[in-house]
Amino acid sequence: MRVRELKRRLKVQRSQGDGLAGVGIGYVRDENGKLVKKKAAQSDDIYVTDENGQLVPYVPPGPRRFTAEDQERCDRTRDQRHTRSWYNKTLEAVIEGRLTMTKERYHALITYGRSKGWHRRPSAKR
Repeated sequence: MRVRELKRRLKVQRSQGDGLAGVGIGYVRDENGKLVKKKAAQSDDIYVTDENGQLVPYVPPGPRRFTAEDQERCDRTRDQRHTRSWYNKTLEAVIEGRLTMTKERYHALITYGRSKGWHRRPSAKR
């Protein structure tokens, strides 16, 4: 109840301060007397209580540094991706007979390579 009432008071104060009570966009006179379109100030919807018990807008923490654990995680996921070298090794294994796959999987592999530009179709001879 108290939080809702404080939020409502803040919104009313902000909208009265802008001169745009309850309106998202309005026209306001600038210092030369010319009408200028102005947006109402955006309200912060997230409030938290600080160490003094006061209700304050939430400010997210800043970005954290990229750690060694993050680098290890990126390296592991990079190894799992389909790269050009993975494509060449797989295609070589299929051609040499070390790897057998269904026709559908083979065509999917070739199509994937073509979509990446790694497996070009031969040019049409006229």
